[in-house]
Amino acid sequence: MEEWSSNEDLDVHLSSPHLQAAAAQLEGLVALPPDIRRYQILA
Repeated sequence: MEEWSSNEDLDVHLSSPHLQAAAAQLEGLVALPPDIRRYQILA
């Protein structure tokens, strides 16, 4: 689990070159796409 200050910060992380490269290397090695869920802390 990761915690981000904003959705914009998370979007920057998800589009970063190193994460995109890692995702490309996983293609064909995993049966399903990643299960990414966004939650909002309420209190």
